[in-house]
Amino acid sequence: MMKHIALLLTLIVLSMASGASSASGASSDCPNLTNSRASEILANFRVVTAQQSPLVGRAERIFDRVRAIAIAQGGKRPILRVIDSNNIFARSFPDGVIMSRKMLDIVYESGYDDNKNDAILAFILGHELTHIVKEHFTNQQIICSVLQQSLPTRHNWRLWFWQTDQEGTVVDDSRKQHERLADKYGLLYAAVAGFHINALNDRENFFKSWAKATRVYPTWEERLAAIQKVIAEVRQQLTYWQVATYLQHFKYPETAISFYEEFYYKTKLYTPEILNNLGLSYLEMAIEWLNKQGSSCEQHRYQLPGLQSIQSVLADSLGSKGEEACILPDALQEAKFYLNEAVQMDEDYLAARMNFATAYFLEGKFYSALGQLEQIPKDAVNDPSIRAMIVNLKVLARYHQDTDSTFRTGFDVWPVVTRRLNAALKTPNLNDDIKAALHDNLAWLLEDRGQNQAAAIHRSKAQQYKKAAPQTVPNPPWTQPIPLGCYIEPELITT
Repeated sequence: MMKHIALLLTLIVLSMASGASSASGASSDCPNLTNSRASEILANFRVVTAQQSPLVGRAERIFDRVRAIAIAQGGKRPILRVIDSNNIFARSFPDGVIMSRKMLDIVYESGYDDNKNDAILAFILGHELTHIVKEHFTNQQIICSVLQQSLPTRHNWRLWFWQTDQEGTVVDDSRKQHERLADKYGLLYAAVAGFHINALNDRENFFKSWAKATRVYPTWEERLAAIQKVIAEVRQQLTYWQVATYLQHFKYPETAISFYEEFYYKTKLYTPEILNNLGLSYLEMAIEWLNKQGSSCEQHRYQLPGLQSIQSVLADSLGSKGEEACILPDALQEAKFYLNEAVQMDEDYLAARMNFATAYFLEGKFYSALGQLEQIPKDAVNDPSIRAMIVNLKVLARYHQDTDSTFRTGFDVWPVVTRRLNAALKTPNLNDDIKAALHDNLAWLLEDRGQNQAAAIHRSKAQQYKKAAPQTVPNPPWTQPIPLGCYIEPELITT
């Protein structure tokens, strides 16, 4: 007991002095815990690229999706490297994750379908990313500084840290805590990234290997039991996320907000996806309020589809409801707050950027709406419907910006706007709700110029596409594997 107290006191002192130690150049006696160890590994093994192996390309895509959830703030952009090694190996370092080709082979040569294999790999990568996000290396470096005093050689240190189990010590308890946390958040990151963690329950043989490889429990049975307990806990927490996305899709934004907030309370997972969906829920509440209360603001008459996720388009119709003053609902300010937080966390998050621009447009801040849209790189959007949505919002913002402007008197932007919207309508493979929005918005613009007959044609076409768009969804509207965690349990879907 006294020995443990002495070690703990030493750790506290070292943690207080760790800044001075590193500043004085103390040392690389613990290379396993720094990027120098990563460099050593990469120098001694051939790195396998996506061009050389399709499986590596698949792993990199999964890594990107999980990293987008895990690395929500702090500016960290860890990378994945796969080395040509026959050892079962996956390890995190401050700047990234190194995995062996053998590890990939074990995951994908199991005889299971690819969705299950992807879920396993997403969990492994999420586990390693958790060590980076939670900065476990700093704590381990302090521990290393203590232990190197009693372990005389670097070889003995490596052997002790990575390959043995010292029950009852402060060091071992710390590592166990880190591993349990990495299991929990690894599963959570994988699930919110859209991978089916339920599939992990079928992979007992894999977890036997995983438990032996990590060596922080006396037996693999204990490790497996701990992981299965974490799976049950995470599945319960994910229920809030699943129900929230379900409610949001079927237009119950106020109730969805309460489930998103409960999900955050349970998990403390603060990601751009959560912020975007919260912002979109408030945006939909604002739209619903405008539809009920009415508004004389011209910008409130258009259809402005919003993005719940990259591949799940939700549209709301905004029509002119009377001559009341241009009053903006409080929910619009809430929407802007959460969407601003989302784009601050991830500047490249397309859905949040689009929704933020929509909120500015509804507020009548057309310059700000265009500013958000201009930050979307042209080559970042492959989906034709999303490209059309950007054109729709951008040209309407320019139309109202120029209408309000005192600097471009005499310039008529109307022909340019209508030409761009007509061109967008000719885009192949547009979603029906996007076609309906474009036709409706063209009708409004034509009526502005007294071209009521042409406007009536567009209104009729808009109604046709609205009827064609499904009003109920018998299956989840997201492709498999489901993007950004928008997963609904099949039993929740009703026709």
